[in-house]
Amino acid sequence: MSIPQQALFEQFVASLDHARTVSPFFKAKHPEFGHGSIVKKKHFFLDVDKQAHNLREKHNANHAHVVQARSAKFHQVLKQIVSQQVTENPSQLIHIANIDTFAGQCMDMLAKPACSNSLFEPLAMEIPWFYDQIIKIVNNKPFHKTDKNNNPITVDTLKTAINFIGFENLQMLLPALIFKRTLPQITDPYPEIKHRVWELAVGTANCAKFLAPDYKLNPAFMFMAAMFHYVGKNTVTRIFFKQFDILHKEQMQSAEKALMKDEFESLRDVTPDPSTLAELVAQHASHVSDAIIKEMTFSYLPIHTLFHQLAHNDYEQSAPQLINSCERYVQTRMLLKQHLISADTAKTQLLQLQFSGRQLSALNKMAIKQLKFVDLS
Repeated sequence: MSIPQQALFEQFVASLDHARTVSPFFKAKHPEFGHGSIVKKKHFFLDVDKQAHNLREKHNANHAHVVQARSAKFHQVLKQIVSQQVTENPSQLIHIANIDTFAGQCMDMLAKPACSNSLFEPLAMEIPWFYDQIIKIVNNKPFHKTDKNNNPITVDTLKTAINFIGFENLQMLLPALIFKRTLPQITDPYPEIKHRVWELAVGTANCAKFLAPDYKLNPAFMFMAAMFHYVGKNTVTRIFFKQFDILHKEQMQSAEKALMKDEFESLRDVTPDPSTLAELVAQHASHVSDAIIKEMTFSYLPIHTLFHQLAHNDYEQSAPQLINSCERYVQTRMLLKQHLISADTAKTQLLQLQFSGRQLSALNKMAIKQLKFVDLS
């Protein structure tokens, strides 16, 4: 049975191995995957050893079945907890996302034609980590400069750092730095989540920026908006793993206290379920992004209406349509790279996007995984 591409992608973000088990294309190419890809060696047992071996196999199979049933019940409770947290107190989501109070005001200021060092610096200094990050960045490629003797110029003041980097580059760099701090850090046993979301966000932002002029949209604004579209995904993921740990600990302690040995042993082997996480992200992420943007006190950038449209799948206007199309484009490229969809499926998906042949051709030639800065030298 086929799985919608969006659902396949969300499971891929959490776990490549799990995505392979639900990808019809991958399973057709690798029928052995998930069914013991290593051929078992032939063993010769004495009768008594054979009986013990069979008992162990039966016990393991029974235990796996019990764990699966326990996990299903556990994740039903977890879904309710996560859904309740993301819907009942939206004003707290910005703190869970790890976004600083002055982030919105700083991005607003950078977007204004009248932006200057004297106006931007005081706001930027209200972000605790900004100075250290920007000094580190400006003293490394691609921004570090050399004197006439080719010796590196060390920058240690914010004013000089801003001059070296330039406001045009800061319009991309600041949103990227703010977004990177929202990425979930503790996602065991799926450490790749933050890397895949970062790749998706940067790719979508780069594509939206590149195509923005075709739609008479501001490239810097579309870059920022496309990247922050995934803040909700990061926040739901943070909540999922934190609440998993809390609930797991509570249920383990309860089972131990009640001397429920079988329940304790089955709970011990319950791990975060990628399908449940994917379902929660699909259900809540865009609404969480919208709620967080509302708390970021933007007053200049026209972002509130855009995120409301994205949260309600309203793609009538150019900006939400472009972000949605760029997201689907990047997802298709990422799935194709991992052989989770066929080349024919990818081609069909791409032809369904609101892109011209010229636009698709240009995107296909782009390296979309890295931030691209303007050379001001």
